Amino acid sequence: MDGYAVAHGAPDPGDLPVRRLLNYVWWWATRNAEEKERTKLRNRIWQPPVGTKAEEIPEKSPWSTQNEAAALGSLKASLGSGGKAQK
Repeated sequence: MDGYAVAHGAPDPGDLPVRRLLNYVWWWATRNAEEKERTKLRNRIWQPPVGTKAEEIPEKSPWSTQNEAAALGSLKASLGSGGKAQK
């Protein structure tokens, strides 16, 4: 990645704020991928490790029981009872 950045006149990745660095890493890792491959990678990154039991997941994790329930409740509320997004 560093060589690519140097060759293309981009800033040194080590000097980037973490958020920009992570965006750069994502772009670099998926730059030649099809949308289906990017989705598969995104889903793989955003899941608890295989074999993790529900009680082992920290409360702050997006995969905790409380946070999953809150996210689904929010989705349900935004869709309303008719299944369509409300304005």
